[in-house]
Amino acid sequence: MTRSMTNWRAKALASMTVAAVAAASATAAAESLDELAAKAAGEGEIVWYEANSPEMGDKLVAAFNEQFPDVKLRFQRVPGAQGITTKIVQESEAGAATADVTTTGIDQVYGLYERGLIESIDWSQYGVPAVLTPEPYAVATTAAIWVIVYNTNDVSEQDAPRSWDDLADDKWRGKLGIWAIGHSQANLAAEWGEEKVTALTEKLVAQEPLLFKSNFTIAQNLASGEISVGITPLHVALATQAKGAPIGIVAPEPAPMSMIYSGVIKGTPRPNGARLLVAWLSSESGALAYEAATGRGNPYLEFTETARYLSGRQLSTFAPQETGTLQALVAKYTEVLRGAGTAQ
Repeated sequence: MTRSMTNWRAKALASMTVAAVAAASATAAAESLDELAAKAAGEGEIVWYEANSPEMGDKLVAAFNEQFPDVKLRFQRVPGAQGITTKIVQESEAGAATADVTTTGIDQVYGLYERGLIESIDWSQYGVPAVLTPEPYAVATTAAIWVIVYNTNDVSEQDAPRSWDDLADDKWRGKLGIWAIGHSQANLAAEWGEEKVTALTEKLVAQEPLLFKSNFTIAQNLASGEISVGITPLHVALATQAKGAPIGIVAPEPAPMSMIYSGVIKGTPRPNGARLLVAWLSSESGALAYEAATGRGNPYLEFTETARYLSGRQLSTFAPQETGTLQALVAKYTEVLRGAGTAQ
């Protein structure tokens, strides 16, 4: 682990335990957001590329407009993180209109930054907490928190796996569901290291797990009893659980997180509006609106349900400057998982 990663993670954890920092940041943001909104009102409609559903987008636009009625915002769903990147690159190269803001995985944001398509901004002037901006081109907005899930009709709370290593128990052979993309394993390596995670992943493949193309499909198969245990993001498990599905949730330590960041597209004709949206997502009102709409909160803002859920737990994720390492590990563990067969 590099010193930059260690320092960044230490700052992140500190932000979850010091209430005064969050309160002071919220106050500063409220003042600067009003100033930004006044400037943004005459710039036209802000265009926001995101991968969440249009229904979630409608909720976010409504919350944004309730606070800033004179600023227009359009939420545009673009399926898949790679789809967002491809669309922005193609539109930018063609000189066509594109997004003003995007919210997507750090590997995608970093890729756009390397192409010169993401703006570097001093976010402190807009009241954004420093812990959310480890790099000036990326503002932490939310995260996929990886957890263990189990069918409560098939598995008792006492018998449920409590750690990542427990998933390698032979009793889960053929009963384990895993996403076919190695994101949870890659982010676990931030704390555990590559060697330990590689050994675990190979053990999981030996369990003859079922691979799935979608985490929601894992949750659905778990609810129906097709599998007994699995690994999914927390928000997927909670959404399925809320529908009455017999799903139990275990959050082992460390808690791997696939971080999702927001960035302002370089050369946007709506610079104030773009900054307003990103700063709002980092404020208490915006962060809570995002969590309410999507089920995914910001783990570094202590007023979110997500941060409270993770309070006191060891977190495992890579800093933006370590994106190359993260990408390499995702590719590596995706290839290892393929040894379990074809994804459904």
